[in-house]
Amino acid sequence: MNNTMQNMVIVGQGAMGLLWYHHINQAIKNNKQASINKLSLLSSKQDKQTLDTYQFTPYQSKASFTGDIHYTLAADIACADVFLLCVKSYQTLTTIKQLANKTDKPALFILAHNGMGTFEQISKKVLSTHAFAALLTTHGSLKQAPLTIKHTGLGVSDFGFLHNNSKIITKEAYNQLIQLLNTALPEVNFQEKIAEKQWLKLAINCAINPITAIHNIPNGDVGKAIYREEITAIITEVCAVAHKEHIVLSSEQLLTKVYEVAKATATNCSSMRSDILAGRETEVDYINGYIHRLGKKHHVATPQNSLMWQQVKSLS
Repeated sequence: MNNTMQNMVIVGQGAMGLLWYHHINQAIKNNKQASINKLSLLSSKQDKQTLDTYQFTPYQSKASFTGDIHYTLAADIACADVFLLCVKSYQTLTTIKQLANKTDKPALFILAHNGMGTFEQISKKVLSTHAFAALLTTHGSLKQAPLTIKHTGLGVSDFGFLHNNSKIITKEAYNQLIQLLNTALPEVNFQEKIAEKQWLKLAINCAINPITAIHNIPNGDVGKAIYREEITAIITEVCAVAHKEHIVLSSEQLLTKVYEVAKATATNCSSMRSDILAGRETEVDYINGYIHRLGKKHHVATPQNSLMWQQVKSLS
């Protein structure tokens, strides 16, 4: 049983991984009472060196900060209490399997990817040993170069357990972790029903991501009248599938939210569009593809989400 969480490993050195690494590292340095006293970064791109530097530009600042990266060693994985997984959805399951085989004790795995569907694929054996949570954030972070990021937008984060019992993570340990995350990058809100927040984010991603990727447009252009019919169909289907999963969503409220987010992030390039432009695999299988699969499972027609899924797949 984990009464305290002393060792944290952040997995992934993309925009979000480095954003959390920077802020948590600063919180630990500035707060001697922080529960986490050892932080490291696990990257598939690191070589044999254990120390590197990164560049961080705070929100609305021109001055950048240079910090040290302490890369994760095998011993850090073995004794880790918390793994914050800032990797793509399609990398998450493999990452969990690899780390679970290398840990010496129960740990908390925090999933911070876009989309849904990874948690359902985790084996019963791994679930019986470890705890799982989701971390959703609206903070904006831009990777400008390797190990160089800029905090582009302030937001809030939602945290909630997907799977836990007191034999794995105690309430005391959990409270310490939330306090640290809130100190590092406020604000972080605990959600008893994190699935509802996951579905809200999923719905927005189902609309904005594929349309920006397919038409190669910035987020703000999603608000144009030419895309309104597509967006309405996408959201209507998401609500119908969510209902079968015992999640109640309002299509009217979601449509309003989609246009609000598109306007608030008007100049941003969505993650899916960025992936297409860079020739990388997208997370569409866990966004519109997830709706497609649930539609088949529940015998709910999802023609617009299925079309978006297929069109994005054809681009990547």
